Amino acid sequence: MTEPTSLTPKRNIGKKNRAYFFTGLLEKQLPGIGIVTLFIIILLTGILARNYFGKKIVDFGEQLVAKIPLINRVYVATKQISQAFFSPKSEVFKKAVLIEFPQKGSYCIGFYTHNTRGPIQNALKEEMVNVFLPTVPNPTTGFLLFVKKAEIIELDLSIEEALKLVISGGIIMSTEQKTNRVSSSTDSSKIIV
Repeated sequence: MTEPTSLTPKRNIGKKNRAYFFTGLLEKQLPGIGIVTLFIIILLTGILARNYFGKKIVDFGEQLVAKIPLINRVYVATKQISQAFFSPKSEVFKKAVLIEFPQKGSYCIGFYTHNTRGPIQNALKEEMVNVFLPTVPNPTTGFLLFVKKAEIIELDLSIEEALKLVISGGIIMSTEQKTNRVSSSTDSSKIIV
């Protein structure tokens, strides 16, 4: 009669069968060699993509993606947006502006991008401008508004200062605003607690 087998695994099960990268090349097992190899592969991929042959391989991959229905539209749109935002040559936002939104008497910081053109401008009677209105705290999402050119108020803020103000929800001010606030508070005789 045979002895019944236990359902709990034995202690050393699988230790001999573990797969280590380069086990056949090395006498010892080196922990962490997989992470180092992954880093080297990523580094080599970046180097290849920067030279002529690498660019040809990337172009070939883009052509393959362009032939896949539905995915090609998403890829092309994402590529255009990323080129607009991350290209050192292009300025996505021209200047920071203030617009009345969402109702009269309340204002939002927006970013002037271009004058409105094409069918949208043709459908409207007055001269309009494109204003990107970012959401807080993630300025990569927002609203594209077509605003009357006469109704925008240009701000004396750099794009970076306006973005900091939007991302922080109005908490972070520029250094000029802080110095004006400190000088005005020292002049006043009232202390607000």
